[in-house]
Amino acid sequence: GSIYFQLPLTVSGAGDRLSGISLIVLLQSFMSFDQLLLFPKERGLYLHESNGGMYSTSAYYWSRSLVELWTIVLFAIICAIISYEMMGLDDSADGRFAFIAIVAAVTVAGASFLTAIGSLCKSFEQTNALAGTLLIVLMLFDGNWINRRNIPVYYRWLPEVSFLGYAVEGAVASDFKRHDFVCTQRAIEEEGCVPLTGRQILQSLDFHPNATWPNFWLLVAVTASYRLVAFLGLHFCWTGQTFKERWNKLWKSV
Repeated sequence: GSIYFQLPLTVSGAGDRLSGISLIVLLQSFMSFDQLLLFPKERGLYLHESNGGMYSTSAYYWSRSLVELWTIVLFAIICAIISYEMMGLDDSADGRFAFIAIVAAVTVAGASFLTAIGSLCKSFEQTNALAGTLLIVLMLFDGNWINRRNIPVYYRWLPEVSFLGYAVEGAVASDFKRHDFVCTQRAIEEEGCVPLTGRQILQSLDFHPNATWPNFWLLVAVTASYRLVAFLGLHFCWTGQTFKERWNKLWKSV
């Protein structure tokens, strides 16, 4: 917050706004890193009680998820409010609401992603290695580290599947389109800087100015997909039973 405190509306400051927002999105995606431990740690107890007829996979999984959801959303909102005011983003109610919604959505998506990884892996060592690698890859293609226009052709599909990229584009578009960015006298004299509108900068980043709410709903869809993968991973992976046995058990519970 102190590094990106009250960012100026200058052309050079636009890059800092992008980096600050990207960093918030990344940190929030890692916030629920303990979700990686959830199923590798509790799978034994879950299997013992579930196989004993105490509850179904769906009852355990969805109750566990809902209990944790409110704390994830609460801390995402707190982070979004503090970071928005410290960075000095657009002073409007709808700008604040859009930023809070995007940060909350990407935090829940990140938690769901980590939960899915945890359900598919047998041990914490596996989950840690896989999740760290995948998150770094998704981070690299969020629009901050390399301009989307400069991504090699064989990697151009990655921004389309990066939930971090959805959040960065949505949050940046919400702020930038509301501003015009000026040049300092020094930048004019030394670099020949010219003022730019926020929409011009968004175009140079290959961001759509109206991406905020479509990307919010993409994050919701991604969250639902990761939650479904996590449920299936919990029910079918590392249970000591065959797929057919687990499938029949799932069908009977439905």
